[in-house]
Amino acid sequence: QFALYDGSLNPQRRIDGPDCLRPSFRVSDGVVTFDKQIPYGYRSYALGTDCIYLVYIGSFLSEDGNLQDFDSYIFQIGWDGRLVKSFHSEHYLGSLSVSSDGETFFCRSFDSDGSIILLKLTAD
Repeated sequence: QFALYDGSLNPQRRIDGPDCLRPSFRVSDGVVTFDKQIPYGYRSYALGTDCIYLVYIGSFLSEDGNLQDFDSYIFQIGWDGRLVKSFHSEHYLGSLSVSSDGETFFCRSFDSDGSIILLKLTAD
């Protein structure tokens, strides 16, 4: 779930999903502990002049899983909350920056050995 607020911190729009990732967890002394799988939904964002770009994974990380095994989606969402475009990447995207023209994405990811790499992706 992702929410847009105005300058006075009043909620304006809530964006759900697209998947329903219901985590199983417990809370003890203020510490959240997930049971076997951690939900990975919206992971990062970048702001454009007339939109926001959200990185979405939509899966669960398990004890034996690796982040580099995840695909990612970049959702371009207008300030009114409507989906403008979506982009798919075969890489896990852990951070996101967008060029001023909105045509190029700069992302942090992992290679097959788990080393951090930087990616330059085009919006086509």
